[in-house]
Amino acid sequence: MAKNSIDELNIKEIGMWPLGFRVLALSGVAILTIVLSYLLISKDNINSLFSLQLQQYKLRNTFVDSYSQAVNLDAYKAQMIDIQKMLQGLLQKLPGQGEIPALLEDISQQALAAGLEFELIKPEEPIDKGFYFEQPIKMSLNGKYHGFGSFITGLSKLTRIVTLHDFSIKRKSGAKDSSILNMEVYAKTYWYVAKEKL
Repeated sequence: MAKNSIDELNIKEIGMWPLGFRVLALSGVAILTIVLSYLLISKDNINSLFSLQLQQYKLRNTFVDSYSQAVNLDAYKAQMIDIQKMLQGLLQKLPGQGEIPALLEDISQQALAAGLEFELIKPEEPIDKGFYFEQPIKMSLNGKYHGFGSFITGLSKLTRIVTLHDFSIKRKSGAKDSSILNMEVYAKTYWYVAKEKL
């Protein structure tokens, strides 16, 4: 059978078609089969594969991070123990609220040892700073310049933390000796909130 046009081809006689038409028809069927199998079967599997590869990547990174932490776990534990000891040491330097009168006595002793005289020493209301309280103490002292230096040095050697803020030094008005000065200063000490709750 010699058929040369598409109009003359009968689907029931595919075996009799010319070679070119048979190859074209088989290629079309093969392409259609591949496309349909991709759309119906493989597409979901490929998307699932990509999803699983992404999950594997994330899990691998998590594993690497966890592994590096596990390898250094002993070092981290030792470092944590050292930090806790340092924190406890620092917290012991913070007076408790009940220790403020003893701290005021220590400040007074430092002033007397430096040859200073108090005009005023007045604890003000504590300020809540979250996990600690700040206790401001307003002070006004009279004495010689080097006495102020000795006083500040003595405060720095106390076992409790005391910081000085907003100070001014001026000549004491009405003093017989012109070397007598007046220093107004805020001393601040701190206490840890959890320490009071124990």
